[in-house]
Amino acid sequence: MSKGNDIVPKATVTNTLISDNGLGISTLDAWAEIRASLIVNNADSGLYAATNPTYVGPATVIYDSDITGNAKPGVYLNLSSSTPVVSWPRGSRNNIYDNDKPSSPPVELRAGNMPAGVDWTGNFWGGDIRYAENPDGCVPTYAAGRLEHEDSTATPKNGPFSRNNTLTYVDGQWITCLQYRPILGPDDFEPDYIEHPLPAMWDEAIKSAVGLRAPVFLYDSGEMFHILSPGAMTDIETVEPDVNDNNTLNEPGFGPLDPPNVLAITNSELADDNGWGDLDLNYLGETYPAGTAPRAGSLALPTDYLDARGDETQQWLDSVSVGTNPAYADKVYGRYAYGSDGKLWLQYWIFYYRNPDPLAGTPWDTHEGDWEMVQLRLKPDLTPDQAAYAQHDTGQTCSWDSVERAGLAPVVYVAEHSHASYFSTDVPGLYDLWDHADGLGGGTFGDNLDLVNVTNPRWLGWPGQWGGINGPAFGGNADTWDDPSGWARTWGC
Repeated sequence: MSKGNDIVPKATVTNTLISDNGLGISTLDAWAEIRASLIVNNADSGLYAATNPTYVGPATVIYDSDITGNAKPGVYLNLSSSTPVVSWPRGSRNNIYDNDKPSSPPVELRAGNMPAGVDWTGNFWGGDIRYAENPDGCVPTYAAGRLEHEDSTATPKNGPFSRNNTLTYVDGQWITCLQYRPILGPDDFEPDYIEHPLPAMWDEAIKSAVGLRAPVFLYDSGEMFHILSPGAMTDIETVEPDVNDNNTLNEPGFGPLDPPNVLAITNSELADDNGWGDLDLNYLGETYPAGTAPRAGSLALPTDYLDARGDETQQWLDSVSVGTNPAYADKVYGRYAYGSDGKLWLQYWIFYYRNPDPLAGTPWDTHEGDWEMVQLRLKPDLTPDQAAYAQHDTGQTCSWDSVERAGLAPVVYVAEHSHASYFSTDVPGLYDLWDHADGLGGGTFGDNLDLVNVTNPRWLGWPGQWGGINGPAFGGNADTWDDPSGWARTWGC
């Protein structure tokens, strides 16, 4: 602590994890400057500030930080009503949410004596916060509106701040006017979680959680294709003289009847002879490598696609061959990401060489390449409270208490052929009623995990299709990758 203005003590907190205390940060007749920090899992409030009536020093400020998972209000300002506006704590660009859970209703910021003009604009207060107007008769005595929880069942709805409810008689009727502190307008808050760097200690704890919670995938006894690195499709060195007997990266022909144009190939000799790229996993990215190959150095396009050689049997043989290499076998890609509601998720992405024909002799829903995903929602103490498993074009969400586990890891039952992920054995799919998952075909146990937040492989940015017959793009849909909370919100257990 230093003398901030040679009179009033000051504390500076930057890039710091503050957790598992009583109060997170507290000041009394002093001030703190808090930046880029995480205040989480404390037994009382995350930030507590108090002053005596004579305090006229600088205000505590907090920016670019998270206050979440604390047992009492995230911010509790216990200041005297005589404290001048300039001495009241303020903050912006923070995520202050999911605090004060034992209380009903929970409060993110409590400040009964706060005067107007204290700046708490530009913060995220929770995923269901919206702006609501007060009745016309409340203005100008009361604020024009307030923030409230859209999901609240109270009348009027509860909000993230402490409030005063006052009945006012207007035009022959009584109306309820709500006065919140701070007073915010419809554009004074952030509706989505604000992404910013995490303190190093917290970042390391999350990375550890990704490994500890890596799922156990159990295959059906009839399953042909097991989890592999997507490099199985791009890195297999082929030597066949016919282009069609090698794996290729293609772009569609210029017309509907034109054959595709080869951009790169897994046969090095054909690549050299024809001026194509020498295909491997690192060839794929937002742009293609510089050189003389077709479209070298240019942007990759969503219409570009990988084409695996041969029929289903040939592709099974190739996947088995590559699967003997431990660098490619059982590869799981883990990541952590925040949803738009501020919830932290662990995601596990897995690749199969092919999604076989689920009904023998029919072309129904068969395709080269198959991306699947499982994700876990974490509480502020980094333990899961929810799991969501992808199933075809949708998915299923269950509470963590109902998830089968092997130690700390969730167990996933992989459906034969479709590779849909289930919470138990032999549960028909949401619309593919032939899904079968007995869990007796061996498994993948999270031993070959790549944390993409750290490795950031080039191919994550490739927008093309991972297979020549209706092959999928990586990342599923925008919600799956960009907003894990939005994707998991719909489907119940």
